[in-house]
Amino acid sequence: MPKTIASTFVKALLRVGKLTYPSSSAPPNSPNTQSRVMKPQGLAAHLRTALRSEPSTFWAVTTGEPEIACDLFDDPGFPWWLQGQGVLISRGESLRELDRAALLAATDPAFTVTQAELSALGAVALVRAGVDGDVAGIVSSSGDVEAEIVRSLEVAASEARLGWLLVDEESFGTFLSDAGRAEVEHRLTRTLKLT
Repeated sequence: MPKTIASTFVKALLRVGKLTYPSSSAPPNSPNTQSRVMKPQGLAAHLRTALRSEPSTFWAVTTGEPEIACDLFDDPGFPWWLQGQGVLISRGESLRELDRAALLAATDPAFTVTQAELSALGAVALVRAGVDGDVAGIVSSSGDVEAEIVRSLEVAASEARLGWLLVDEESFGTFLSDAGRAEVEHRLTRTLKLT
């Protein structure tokens, strides 16, 4: 993940709430960051850890600081580029008492998260990496939160002087192709020259 994109993306998400994600290393000490060590409890959890090649010990990090949150894109234990990272967005002090299994489920692309499950966790949204980390998927607890996230992304992109397009699902699929990328770059270059 290019640093400019990571920083812009994180700043947009932090406009909505604090970010909670697993980290294979302890975060730096900071007044606006909390972390908790997550270890497997019981034989079943130890077996799952061994079978899934997940870190046996990791930290649940909750932060409101962009510099710290950007580390989630480079974590070798929860690789963004291999769809191994999940980020919960919450409001208030922090998420409700989050257990190891719930946080790991947030990172699992095969695990479907519903709006009710987000609410039960105390989260307003979940962000997951897409294929090769080139895209991100976001599920929110309501249409209002979704609109807030989209607006935050637009504002953060504008502040960073990055191009921004809002497209429907069909157009998005087209833009992911090589020809589509060339078209997007052309449109964004043209838009940036006009502004």
